[in-house]
Amino acid sequence: MESLFGSRKSNGESGEHWLTISDLMAGLMMVFLFIAIVFMRHTMKENEKIKNVAVAFQENQVAIYTALHNEFQDDLADWGRR
Repeated sequence: MESLFGSRKSNGESGEHWLTISDLMAGLMMVFLFIAIVFMRHTMKENEKIKNVAVAFQENQVAIYTALHNEFQDDLADWGRR
C-alpha cells in the first residue's frame, strides 16, 4: 500500500508537487471559463437573430394587413365587414 500512495513521513518534499497540480488545475479552469464565455456569446448572437426574425415577421404581417385593408376598403361594407 505504501508503494502505491507513498509514505506519510515527511521526506523533505513538503508538498511541492501539490503546487504544480494546483497550477495545472487553475489553468484548466481558465480554459473552461473561456469556453463558457465563448458559448454564452454565441448563444446571445443566436437569440438576437431569432428576435430579429420575429420582429420582421410581425412587421410583414402588419404591412400585409394594411395593404389588404387599403385595397378592399370600399368593398368591406358590401361584404358585411368594417
